Amino acid sequence: MAFATPLALALLLLSLPLVVMYLLRPRPDRVVVSSNFLWRNIAQDLEANAPWQKLRRNIFLLLQLLILTLLVLAMARPMWKTNAYINGDVVLILDTSTSMAARDVNPHRLQAAISRIEALAKSLPEGSSAALVTAGPQPSVVVGPTTDTGEIIRAARNTSLAYGENNLSDAFLLAKSIASRMRNPTVVLFTDGAYNAQSLPDMPYPVRIERVAGDGSNSGIVAMATRHSSSGVQLWISIANYGPQRTVDVSILVDGDLYDSRKIALPSDRSMGIEINDVPVGKVIEARLSPGDDLPEDDRAWTLRDPLPPMKVLLYGRESPFLQRALSLYPNVDLYKSSSKEVPAGYDLYVFNGSLPDKLPLTGNLVLMGTPGNELFGVAGQLDSLQITAQEDHPLLRYVDLTTVSIASARRMLLPDWTTPLAYSGDVPVMAVGDNAGRRVLALAFPPEDSDMPLQVSFPILVSNILDYMRPANLSNLNQSLPQGAVVPLGQDERSVRAPDGELYPVSTGVFAETYQPGVYEVLDKEGNVLRRFVVNAGSRVESNIGANASLEPIGDSAATSEQRVSANTRVRWRPLAFIALAVLFLEWVLYVSRHMPRRRRIA
Repeated sequence: MAFATPLALALLLLSLPLVVMYLLRPRPDRVVVSSNFLWRNIAQDLEANAPWQKLRRNIFLLLQLLILTLLVLAMARPMWKTNAYINGDVVLILDTSTSMAARDVNPHRLQAAISRIEALAKSLPEGSSAALVTAGPQPSVVVGPTTDTGEIIRAARNTSLAYGENNLSDAFLLAKSIASRMRNPTVVLFTDGAYNAQSLPDMPYPVRIERVAGDGSNSGIVAMATRHSSSGVQLWISIANYGPQRTVDVSILVDGDLYDSRKIALPSDRSMGIEINDVPVGKVIEARLSPGDDLPEDDRAWTLRDPLPPMKVLLYGRESPFLQRALSLYPNVDLYKSSSKEVPAGYDLYVFNGSLPDKLPLTGNLVLMGTPGNELFGVAGQLDSLQITAQEDHPLLRYVDLTTVSIASARRMLLPDWTTPLAYSGDVPVMAVGDNAGRRVLALAFPPEDSDMPLQVSFPILVSNILDYMRPANLSNLNQSLPQGAVVPLGQDERSVRAPDGELYPVSTGVFAETYQPGVYEVLDKEGNVLRRFVVNAGSRVESNIGANASLEPIGDSAATSEQRVSANTRVRWRPLAFIALAVLFLEWVLYVSRHMPRRRRIA
């Protein structure tokens, strides 16, 4: 141990005059008395108060010497070396995503990360500032820059799991903004490793990684979907196993009643799909996995499939038996056909196949298949003999593989900025979607008959996805499955939301964002009636893979893991010494008062 101001130790010499004060007691006053009969010990008292008598044991002298020593040591500012790797200010990023709930460390990964934050905060150099940022689905600054490490520790202890996938990109932007106002900052990320370094913004400051994870394995429900059929509901479940081969029990419940149960052998580190037919229509369909594992949050999933109100669909243009049959097979669809130059209004969805009327309708969603140029987008010639080579991840293409589709001829579409290409032939977009003037528009560069798409096994699934995606909001099954942390817009009459744990959240802003608990949510009106439901599921291919990034990918040129301690810090501790000195001073005062306070004599 060393001292920051060692010259202050010279003040210990003040102990000498303090001792001398106890040797040089003041001489007693002379008083003339008539007799010394009652003063038999007067000689002894005079001897005790002689100027240079032997120093006797005195509790007050010992306490005062202790107080002086403690104060001088505090003024000397004792310091010692620590093995922390922060030499200046620090921004702490705490991952609060679903995978941080894994129980492969005790009690779970988030608590282990909080304990590390406490240890780091206590080892920061004297005067260093720290800030705390949480990296859940919606990152936030929990504590801004402060030199009060106790505030950082208290905030970390009060942090709970946000669930959903972490949004490290936005969390790093927040950290970057905070670090720009700090002195010699370092960014420290506490995570279990579920991140993609390529998607993170450039960080001009040192970034260090504290990996908080064990050797756990997990299997979970990562996707769940339903489709109406004439006999009921077809349920499709995707289960991912991130670990050794294991056997699980899959149970299906409809409105709380067990409908189906089966044993499934899950191969090692692979996913597999399960299809269950003729599931009866009910309000809540739930899937469960057992036995449990290191991440129980993704062992349950829900979907809601109430009967949908009918949707009016107008099919316009070229005859297409395949397209017509696929549209007519979909339940809750009233299909109409037209080929006149003017199309009537009042339809929920217009499907234009190969040709257009003189004027597009002003209302309703649109599907344009191989149509000529129009007021929404232009066409620059025609292309022959194409093969779809790539497709994007989008709800319209869920469980659909277009890369096996061959196209005889297609139009080269000139897409506006409000569209998003979904499929390509080389660098030529052949499918795009977008929102225009409050309605959805899907553009396909070719009619289905000019390709082998109708012959593909996934063609009915594509039509089903299109009808689900294009269904107007007033007719849609709002009992949708959402990721954790999603923001749910609410209507004017929707006044509150009941969470899966039963807690009621009043809503006055028109949106509901407390979607962190997995389960079924109910949207209520002001009288408490249930207007609709939606579900939130925890499973995802990112968060369910709790063993991801066992060896963390560095972030930036200056990245280091927790094993790379780069330097020793100097810690200065003077406040505890000062507080102890004050406590001893208070003790001395109590002893003095107890000894010199006049006592009242009891009169019999």
